[in-house]
Amino acid sequence: MDQNNNSNNDMRDTDKYHTDPSGYYDSRLGQSADTGEHNGVYPDRMDNGYGGYGYSSDPYSRSYMPPQPENNGSNKKPKKSGGKGITAVLFTVVCVMLCVVCFLVGQRFGYTVPSDNNNNGNLGDNGTGGVQNDTTGTTGESEYLQNGDFELEQITAEEHYQLSSVYQKTMNSVVEITTESVQTGSFMQQYVTTGAGSGVILTDDGYIVTNNHVIEGATKITVTLTSGEKYDASLVGADVKTDIAVLKIEATGLSKAELGISGDLLVGEQILVIGNPLGSLGGSATTGIISATSRNISVEGQLMTLIQTNAAINPGNSGGGMFNMSGQLVGIVNAKYTDEAVEGIGFAIPIDTAKDIIESLINYGYVTGRPNIGLTIEYGTSRYLQSVGATNWITEVSSGSDAAKAGLKVMDQIVSVDGKVFSNAETLNTYLDTLKVGDSITIVVNRYTSVSIFEYSVETLTYNFTLTEYVL
Repeated sequence: MDQNNNSNNDMRDTDKYHTDPSGYYDSRLGQSADTGEHNGVYPDRMDNGYGGYGYSSDPYSRSYMPPQPENNGSNKKPKKSGGKGITAVLFTVVCVMLCVVCFLVGQRFGYTVPSDNNNNGNLGDNGTGGVQNDTTGTTGESEYLQNGDFELEQITAEEHYQLSSVYQKTMNSVVEITTESVQTGSFMQQYVTTGAGSGVILTDDGYIVTNNHVIEGATKITVTLTSGEKYDASLVGADVKTDIAVLKIEATGLSKAELGISGDLLVGEQILVIGNPLGSLGGSATTGIISATSRNISVEGQLMTLIQTNAAINPGNSGGGMFNMSGQLVGIVNAKYTDEAVEGIGFAIPIDTAKDIIESLINYGYVTGRPNIGLTIEYGTSRYLQSVGATNWITEVSSGSDAAKAGLKVMDQIVSVDGKVFSNAETLNTYLDTLKVGDSITIVVNRYTSVSIFEYSVETLTYNFTLTEYVL
C-alpha cells in the first residue's frame, strides 16, 4: 500500500459534441452542423437525447427564431372589459395565496427548489446530481425529496455534523510519511527510490505507528504534520509478522489519537479513514462501514486477521487511521484487494492486535515472547521454484536464529514439521506461529545439490531443536 513515484492520471474526455439534425447553427458553440466545426467545450449540459452534452434537438436554436407577423396597424386592440378585469384580479390573488401556502409547506417539510446559483446551465448542481439539500429546516430528522415516482432519503444534518466532528477531532493525529531508500541496479549502480504512506500519532511527545511495509528498507524517513511542519523520524522498532512499525520524532505537544476497542466493532458500523492517498493528498478522509470484524487474509504469505471495510483505500493510505464515530482509533490501515472486478474491499489491523505489538516495540525495540525460529518461507512467486514443482522452500535463514544454529539452509525444501505436511506456506507459517518458547520442533527437509546443469541430487535430512526467545 505504500506509494512509489509512479502515477497515472485517468482523465475523462468531456470535450464531446453531437451534430444537430436540424442543421441550424448554435451561436453558443460556434459550430455548424454541416461542417462539424467545433470551437469550444460545451458551456452547459441538459438532457436532450444526444448524450446530455448541451446540444438542443429543438430546430429553433438560440441563434435562430422563426419570422414573426408584422403589425401593420390593421390589428385592432382588444376592448377593455370591466367584468374580465375583476376576474383577472381575483385569479391573481388566488394564485398568490396558493404560492404562499406551497412555500410554507415546503419550508415545513424541508423541501427546496433547485436553482442555478452558479449560472452555468447546471440547474441546482451541487454535487448531488442536481438536487439541493436544505439542512437548515430540520435537525436529527430524515429528509425526503420527491423525484418522479421515487422517494430519496437524504443523509441527516446530524450525521453530516457527526462525520465532520470526527474528522476535526482526529485529523491532526494523522501524519504523512515519505521515505527514501538506496537501491543497487545493474552494473552495481546505486540509485535512490522514494515512497509514501501514512501514520498515526500515539503520544504527544512524538511516537507514531505505521506499517512495516511503508518504512521497510528506508534510509531516510520524513514525517509531515497537518500544519506542514516536517520532522526527520527514527525507527524505534518494526515487526514483519504483524506489519507494524513505530517511529519517533523530536517534538512535543502533538495531537495524539485516542485508542478505542476494535473488539467492540459491529458489522455495518460507520467508520472514517484518514490518510495520505497517492502520497500527495495528506489529510484525505473517506468513509464507509465495517464489512467484517475478523477476516482471515493472507498478505504476502503471512496469514493475518484483519478488519474489512468498504471505505476507499488507495496506495499511500497504508499506516493511516481507521476511526469510529466517537473519534477513537480502532484500526491501522494496511491493505486493499485489487482486481478489475473488485471494488470496496480494504483492510486494517485491529487496534486490539496492534496495541501489544506497539508497546513491546516502544519498550524493547522488538516483540518479546516470540520463538527465534528465524525462517522465511517462499510463498510461490519464484518462477524457478514453480518450475521444479515444489513448495515451502526456505528463502532466508536469519543469522543467529534457532534454525541457523540447527543447520537449516536457504533452498532447503520443507517436507514436514512435527510430522505434519503442509500444502502451502500460509498454513505452514500459521502452524509455526502457534509454537512457543521452550517447545521442541522437528523439521524434515529435502536438500538439493547440483550435479550438473540439468541434474540435481536430493538428500532428506531431519533436524531437531528447542525454540529459544527472540532477543534483538
